[in-house]
Amino acid sequence: MNVLDTYLKRVTNYIKSKDARSFVVTELTQHIKHAQQGWMNKGLTEEEALQKAIAEMGSPSTLGASLNKIHKPKVDWLLIGLLVLVMLLSFLPVMTQTMYSSDLLVKRKVIFVVLGIILAIGLMFLDYRKLQKYGYVFFGIGTAILLCVHAFRTGYMGGQPIFVIGSLRIESSMAIPFYVIAWATLFHNRTNLLMCIRLFFISLFLLAFNGQTVTLVMYCMLVAVLFWYSTFSKKIKLIATGIGVTFGSAILLFFVKTIRTFQLSQIGVFFNPEVHVDKKGFYYTLLQNVITQGKWIGASDSMVIPDSHTDFVLVGVIQSYGYAFVIVFITLLALCVIRLMKIVLRVQDPYARLLLIGGMTIFGGQFVYHVGMTFGFLPIVVMPMPFVSYGLMPTMLGAFIVGLALSVWRRRNLYVEYNGPVS
Repeated sequence: MNVLDTYLKRVTNYIKSKDARSFVVTELTQHIKHAQQGWMNKGLTEEEALQKAIAEMGSPSTLGASLNKIHKPKVDWLLIGLLVLVMLLSFLPVMTQTMYSSDLLVKRKVIFVVLGIILAIGLMFLDYRKLQKYGYVFFGIGTAILLCVHAFRTGYMGGQPIFVIGSLRIESSMAIPFYVIAWATLFHNRTNLLMCIRLFFISLFLLAFNGQTVTLVMYCMLVAVLFWYSTFSKKIKLIATGIGVTFGSAILLFFVKTIRTFQLSQIGVFFNPEVHVDKKGFYYTLLQNVITQGKWIGASDSMVIPDSHTDFVLVGVIQSYGYAFVIVFITLLALCVIRLMKIVLRVQDPYARLLLIGGMTIFGGQFVYHVGMTFGFLPIVVMPMPFVSYGLMPTMLGAFIVGLALSVWRRRNLYVEYNGPVS
């Protein structure tokens, strides 16, 4: 072992974090080599220059203790606090259920929340940088989920195909977390553009075949946002966007020509719900009545709201607890989005930014759409509210995004620009 390796080993012995040790070795090596070159330029030999450079760094014990304090893993207690608080409050909608057994829903909700917290904390301790080597693997997992749902669907839930194995229910939305990692990795690694286009259309057609309109739109938005935040040149981004818009317009025109009367009527329902009360206009009228009769605090006149714990969870909260609780939910989730945005702005690692931007796109998209749908600004679709809506995926998807943010924040001071994927 040479003099430099011996010095670095003595320094890193005082650093507790395994992630920080590799970072410190890279950082100190760069500084020492730079200082060594300076002394060599002054006429010293390579060995003498190295000794001088190491001496300038100071005592390994003092330096190690100082670096251990500087690079101590960071815990975002604010984001963890928001996560726990939202998950605890998410029990409120299921506790007032009358259409289903509230006891059974609460028991299942406990399982979902526990699994969500385990996922978020587990991801916090996982070094997100190691994901950079597995972009194709995560894309494959996401695509395999879509293939299973398409080829082996055993039924439908909420109009969406599902594949059930025992007590496990697989749905298309489960592919989204894997696609977030996959596209962030592929774009960060500057994967060949033609390959990216092929992969995108493979997954796009699978979502279309599964009839997952909402998931498909969210997926397209995810890929588009990540592509524009990637390191591809502006020229490539403009050309690819032009091709995508042209292709999408062609599909839309074809769709409009072949669209069925039923689908056209659904568009009319949103703009004129009173005329279509015998169809889905009933839902718009019902939601409007609940919102109009809602109190600031306390329950209002009871009306039967279908899926008041899932698709219309905020409407159920308004009826059961009042507007004040809805404001609390919206505020907490908005704070989560703001916190994610601040983390994105403060991290230096481009890969970390892509991961968080992808997660924020999904989280923020669901949040904004659900609020807009609740108050009648957007058409009614199957769009869960992150954490608040009952179900495994609303909880796990939100926990996944928060967990990625916690992982990034924990290592925000461990980025070196010339580093590749961590081995």
